Amino acid sequence: MLDVNYFETNTPTELVITTGLQLARTRATELNVTPSASYQLTPRDLVRGSYTYTHDTIEGGLDNTTHTGRLGYSRQLTPLDTGSINYRL
Repeated sequence: MLDVNYFETNTPTELVITTGLQLARTRATELNVTPSASYQLTPRDLVRGSYTYTHDTIEGGLDNTTHTGRLGYSRQLTPLDTGSINYRL
C-alpha cells in the first residue's frame, strides 16, 4: 500500500499543532509518503511494516525532513481479542 499526502497553507501553525507555536502567516508545505506492507504468517499471526518520509517547508525558514520506520506484530488471542506489539524507529 502507498499513502501520499500533500498539504499547503498560509498558516504554518496548522503543520505544528502539537508544539503550540504560533507562527506568522507565510506559505508552508508538508509532503508525506508512506509505503507499507503486511503479511499474514498464520490465520492468527500478522506482521506489518511501514516507512514514512515527511518533508516540511516554511517560506523564509528552514526545511525539515524526517524518516520514520514502524514494525508490528499482532496475534488473534480469541475471536474478540487481539494482542499487538509495535516498534517505531
